[in-house]
Amino acid sequence: NKAEKDTLTTGEYTNGIRAGIWNFYDSKTKNKKLMYDFSNDTTIFIDLNLYPDSFLVYANGNYIFEKVDQPLIFIGYDNELRHEIAMGIKVPFEAFKNMKNAISLICYVVDENGKLQGSKVLSDVNAEIEQSINTVVNSYSGRFIPAVLNGNPVKSMFMIKTNISDIEYQNKAKEKFPPYILEVDVFVGMEVRRSITTVKRETMVVPSGSFNR
Repeated sequence: NKAEKDTLTTGEYTNGIRAGIWNFYDSKTKNKKLMYDFSNDTTIFIDLNLYPDSFLVYANGNYIFEKVDQPLIFIGYDNELRHEIAMGIKVPFEAFKNMKNAISLICYVVDENGKLQGSKVLSDVNAEIEQSINTVVNSYSGRFIPAVLNGNPVKSMFMIKTNISDIEYQNKAKEKFPPYILEVDVFVGMEVRRSITTVKRETMVVPSGSFNR
């Protein structure tokens, strides 16, 4: 964590792939919250006190926000998925000109084995933006520990709410969302470059979104 200088995770890579035992720490308490063996795809330790006690799970034919034995757990450091989505979003220039500020909401279903089962766009902004979000999220399929209700793994649902704006978010008061909603803030700016030639020309470039935690 470059801002707080705290360790979020420790582990090793083999040929660019996470291997062996990785430790993940809670960003608030600094305590270890998860140990996972990537070589054997097994969970070694979970401190459930550092995770929410309720989640959006499938029960009696519906998805309900219910107290659970264990919530859906993402195998990664705090804010990893949020950060990767923010950095991976592609905002087309024409879309940015037309919308300026927009909210995308996509829900994802995770099955009893921790695999992504499907997604649905609830609030449509732009097909290219939604596709870039899906690409990042789908790359993490298999990186979830399923929710557990009444002693049994169950399907669960989480949502990605992406705020895309030309206004930076760090000074804005943030709304508190339930644990199944992951909020991503993306600030998109427009950079004007002038080339010095006999005729002055302006080229407008929309750089990649920057992430504010």
